[in-house]
Amino acid sequence: MSTDYDWYRFLSTRPDLDEANFWKPSGGQSFKALRRGEPLIFKLKAAHRHAIVGFGLFTLFQHMSVYDAWHLFGDATGAPGMDAVVERVGKYVHRGEMQRPSRSHTIGCILLASPIFFEKPLWIRAPADWKNQIVAGKTYSLDHGEGRRIWQECLARAAAIPLPESASENLGRIQEVTTRGQGYYVEPRLGQGLFRLSVTQHLAFDAASPPKLGPVHTTPEPAVAVENGVYQGVRSEVWPGHSS
Repeated sequence: MSTDYDWYRFLSTRPDLDEANFWKPSGGQSFKALRRGEPLIFKLKAAHRHAIVGFGLFTLFQHMSVYDAWHLFGDATGAPGMDAVVERVGKYVHRGEMQRPSRSHTIGCILLASPIFFEKPLWIRAPADWKNQIVAGKTYSLDHGEGRRIWQECLARAAAIPLPESASENLGRIQEVTTRGQGYYVEPRLGQGLFRLSVTQHLAFDAASPPKLGPVHTTPEPAVAVENGVYQGVRSEVWPGHSS
């Protein structure tokens, strides 16, 4: 079975987890497709007919060693142990036939809040325009076409299954603003690992910022619009799994 299917199957048996680390095996890769609070939709590979099997809310992207990622997120990394993560990374990172990555290997961590997974009877039909040549992800608008169809089916299925408190809260806020037709997506409630990492990043940013010596006149930077605690967004990233 492919790595992405193993990641999905493992996490689908852990509905108690309120966060997920959707990692990329190469630390040299980045992720800029989504803004905070926008959904990343899970899509299996061709062996499973590219079925849509769940989604999570993008929070942040961070490069980390396998060791640090495991100690921060544990089972939310999608494997039963650190060595299992190393083994899966090794399937995508080629370093000679007899050598596998170490625990210090850097991976790219796409960190998600409130991951929701669907059992097989609830799988959603793949995007009609998906091409087998796509090996990473594809961005869809949630306002029309296949993006809208898939997102609406995701919301309907999520509303019909038991969810942990944080996922239920985030889903309720999404449904509320969607019903209002505001076109906004929530600022996600964070799990423990994501909260700790966010605080650490905030403190590191404050420490690196120079002290203000007097009035400073700057041109305001464009920002994501925020209204009633939710972020504006009209996109989703559909990902087939861990890509090399």
